[in-house]
Amino acid sequence: LGLIVSLVVVCVILVILLILLIVFWKRIKRICNKPDVDESTNVIDPNTNGVKSEDPITPNNMIEDFVIKDFVINYVESEEPITSNNVLYPPVAFGNFKNHVESLKAEGQMSKLFQYLKDLATEQERRLQLSVNAANEMKSRNRYSDILPYDQSMVILGHKWPLPLTDPKPNVISGLLSAAYVNASFVRGPLFTPTGCAVPATYSQSPDYITTQGPLENTVADFLTMIYQQRVPHIMMLCRNVEDERDKCARYWPSEPERGGVETFTSEHHTVTVTFLEIELLESGVRRVISICPHDEKDAIVNNQSIRLNTLFVLLTSDCST
Repeated sequence: LGLIVSLVVVCVILVILLILLIVFWKRIKRICNKPDVDESTNVIDPNTNGVKSEDPITPNNMIEDFVIKDFVINYVESEEPITSNNVLYPPVAFGNFKNHVESLKAEGQMSKLFQYLKDLATEQERRLQLSVNAANEMKSRNRYSDILPYDQSMVILGHKWPLPLTDPKPNVISGLLSAAYVNASFVRGPLFTPTGCAVPATYSQSPDYITTQGPLENTVADFLTMIYQQRVPHIMMLCRNVEDERDKCARYWPSEPERGGVETFTSEHHTVTVTFLEIELLESGVRRVISICPHDEKDAIVNNQSIRLNTLFVLLTSDCST
């Protein structure tokens, strides 16, 4: 009988030790898998109009479908020209550019040039550790699966101008990714060495412009919110709304062309009212003047601060043209 009691006690002790071991192992695993985030990292919360926070996770953020938790963007800069297989073509003088292109066409070298540019882009992604994590999470917001903004240069809704100048490396985005994401990127022109070779721009450089996809029906309000927050004065539209029976760009201006036409566009997180002001038919395009006023921007609501912008639709272009 004493032997049986001893065996039972030993079994109970072993079970307790096993449970404690499992709990300890899970805690160690959770700690090891947690990304190393600098406490001084700037945090952009799309729900606070660009106000910085020190806490990337709040209870309210856990309510919705997807939360950016410890979403870290790695920024790497290069002071050297980026080459492919150590090949670096000499710069082409601007005055000779047209002749250079014609020569490439005549010699059948255009396809090789585009392959070289593709290889350069791949090498740049590797060297600068560029990522598209946000875009991959927001697949329904992208018109094309292979044209995605890099995390390092994407426009973040809530990170309003001039924050991209004073805080060009926002590392952690707090809150809903779906409230902050738009398929758009800041574009900075390259730097040049004394010999004329291009070097990738630094993140501290002021952006030259924003490049973005033709908005989808469900992202028009996001697109217009970005235009408002970044104080964009002009839009150059380089595709038609429909080409070859395929949608290329959703309409983002009022459907009624008369002066004073008003239409409100709504997405999952944003609502924007657009007022039609004027239209001018040009030989090679259409110029429209509109004003936009987001419903979720305090300065727009309280002070009625809509912004006026020109949109130029170039009729002679096609996004499939070569």
